[in-house]
Amino acid sequence: MRYIAFAEYNPEDLDKMMIKQRDLINAERKKFPKRYPKKFLSDHALVGALPALTKAGCTLAFYETDDPAQLANIANRWGPMIKFTFVPIMDAAVTLKSWENMKE
Repeated sequence: MRYIAFAEYNPEDLDKMMIKQRDLINAERKKFPKRYPKKFLSDHALVGALPALTKAGCTLAFYETDDPAQLANIANRWGPMIKFTFVPIMDAAVTLKSWENMKE
């Protein structure tokens, strides 16, 4: 299953977050490759605010996993510095086929 992860953070924590990514998260990914979900696309930053969602900084990460524990691991490792919201996504062709099948 694929997920978009909305990661909300306080922009004042950005330097600490970069150090944690470099010194801890990347090392853990190498040592324990099954601990965290695989990324299928690089992280992206939202340049404009999404006022309906947050006033904090927000990035988008794109993960793929069949193990929900991997999503919990990444959320727990970053908490409370980053608040994650994981939204499952799927190929539009899959949802269209499901829609067509429901008509039968």
